[in-house]
Amino acid sequence: GVVLVRDLCAEYHIWTPSIWNALLIQINKFNMFKELERTLLLLSSQPQLWNSSQFLSSWNNLLISPFTTSSDVDECRVREVLNLVHRCPTAMDLKLDPVIEECLSHDFAHLVLIMAPYLSKEKLMEVKTRVLNQLTGSELAGRVAKLEKQGFHLPTALVNLDEIGQAETSPAL
Repeated sequence: GVVLVRDLCAEYHIWTPSIWNALLIQINKFNMFKELERTLLLLSSQPQLWNSSQFLSSWNNLLISPFTTSSDVDECRVREVLNLVHRCPTAMDLKLDPVIEECLSHDFAHLVLIMAPYLSKEKLMEVKTRVLNQLTGSELAGRVAKLEKQGFHLPTALVNLDEIGQAETSPAL
């Protein structure tokens, strides 16, 4: 029923924040993460909804979902979900610390690099240290190369970890 209401609202261009908040609450309540993904991507083109109470919290729930839905965490699913962070219009406001912690605790330190553009300079330096404590430079380079072969394009400054934190950030960001 929730998906039908979502689809009807989208089809008839009904973008009332209270309706979408209620839909996001229900989708989250039933742990419908694939539908949550579709819904958030749809709402990402509706700037009037970005400040709604459920929009940001739903993005946070989606990003942590691969770690909370199963005891056997699937790296492929983690990569897919983390790559969505680039499509979140409010990515700088996300709570990425829990996701970073989960990645590090599940031996996915290399996947933290996907989120690096959205971290403060201080947090980026902390994460760099933690990643390099888990992986040798050559292990990390191999995993980054594998990510790039799979279509994940990391910013050049992030691939060379010696330069992390030294790259200038855009004044527009």
